[in-house]
Amino acid sequence: MEGVKIEVYQFKHPFWGVAITEIYKREVQARAKSILFVAQLIGSALTLYFTGLKADTWDWRVMFYNIGDVGLVVALLLAKYYKPPKVIKQYKIVITFHAPVQKI
Repeated sequence: MEGVKIEVYQFKHPFWGVAITEIYKREVQARAKSILFVAQLIGSALTLYFTGLKADTWDWRVMFYNIGDVGLVVALLLAKYYKPPKVIKQYKIVITFHAPVQKI
């Protein structure tokens, strides 16, 4: 296929680096980032294999049902176990609009 360009943006997510920096101590940050990136590569490879296998075995539409199932499970787990942090102080924001003053 001529003229088709495929780009992979796997390692361009700086928020993971920030999260790892905040969670882990400095001595193990490099190891945590390495595990994260290797898991991402392995997960991508396995996903391609298993989605192709499913598409050949059943139909390509099955993937949409599987994504919906995973989304439903994640939503139920978040609803049961996720406890959002308590807000210590709330700020009241007041927005006022001033009309321009016309001189007569």
